[in-house]
Amino acid sequence: MARLTEQQLREIDEAIGDPKETVRQLREYRRDMEFLLSNEDRLLKDYPKQWIAIYDSEVKAAAESLQSLLVAMADLGLPKGNVVVQFMDTEQTKLIL
Repeated sequence: MARLTEQQLREIDEAIGDPKETVRQLREYRRDMEFLLSNEDRLLKDYPKQWIAIYDSEVKAAAESLQSLLVAMADLGLPKGNVVVQFMDTEQTKLIL
């Protein structure tokens, strides 16, 4: 079996990152998802037909288009990979099963 070079090991380590930091970020993301789910009715009333960005268990930005939301997130310095982004659709989609 071929062995990895030191350079390859460093590249893998950089790509994976610190496992403790990854776990911390996943926990924060889960809390933000729980915030979304537990406040969905209020958020639908406050942000109808808008895109919202949730970070640290609060809505940090809202916009009518995804592109505008991404610009607002960048302006605020929010880490794209750690933000819950959701479109607050006020129309229920009916599924026929």
